[in-house]
Amino acid sequence: MATGNVYIFNATPNQIGLFLNQYPLNSINGVASTNAYAPNSQTVARNPSPGNPGVAQFGGQNSLLVNFPSTGGQALVYTINIPSTTYNLSQDLQLYIFFDEVVLVSGTTDATGQPGTSQSFEGAPATKEEMKMLK
Repeated sequence: MATGNVYIFNATPNQIGLFLNQYPLNSINGVASTNAYAPNSQTVARNPSPGNPGVAQFGGQNSLLVNFPSTGGQALVYTINIPSTTYNLSQDLQLYIFFDEVVLVSGTTDATGQPGTSQSFEGAPATKEEMKMLK
């Protein structure tokens, strides 16, 4: 079975830096009037691991560090659980990043037979150890 992807969208006007499970991802530019405020995105593969996969892919349990360099380096960490019992591994998901929360969206029927859903996750300030990854 082919694995799905998580499409990460930056819904803020600021460029963001990302670390998924302690691995760097490409930064994503913020929304702007020049592109009709459409969020910029990048694609990250899903992983069959029920826990933290230990790579830059989304498994069952994930840590996403979001850095806002233009705000003086504010960084938040999100614990994002994506159990394959809820979201089929072959299913594509969308993750929208805002300033204080991220929202995971499943646009199609999930593993439980329910129509698409959304789930929000609140961030916690990055620790000194996590901030060292940004340097």
